[in-house]
Amino acid sequence: MTTPALRPASPSHRRRQRHRQPRRYTRPQLHRPPAPRRRPRHRECQPRPTRPEGERGAASILALSVVAVVLVLTMGGLVVASVVVASHRARVAADLGSLAAASAMQDGASPAQACAVAQRVVRANGAATQSCSSRGADVELRVTVRARLWPDPATARSRAGPQR
Repeated sequence: MTTPALRPASPSHRRRQRHRQPRRYTRPQLHRPPAPRRRPRHRECQPRPTRPEGERGAASILALSVVAVVLVLTMGGLVVASVVVASHRARVAADLGSLAAASAMQDGASPAQACAVAQRVVRANGAATQSCSSRGADVELRVTVRARLWPDPATARSRAGPQR
């Protein structure tokens, strides 16, 4: 029997065998986020907007209206504060004026002199005397103070005299 002739190996097979190297260990690749997409250069290629064109700039209008509401509320707070301050000033001026007039009457002053003393005290406290009256040893005084941000003045009434 004849032995079959050995077939020579193909050249590509030899090349693969000759250059094959042992595999090296490589680290597993971590997940990387995809690269950002570039915007298309042409208008036809751009994606459609997600909101209708009529709503562009709506946030600016909303922000301006919020600012306007805050300003209106602040101005309202300032007006109320000026009225409260004027009311307190009127009460203090009325109390001090009536006490000064009652003290002057106890010292022997006439009702007209007592009202003059009350007017000086009231004017020193930034108020104006509306009326001054006395019954016996009691003095009743009405004063007004102009509020800075309100058209009507603040008024206060006070009575002072000996204990009843």
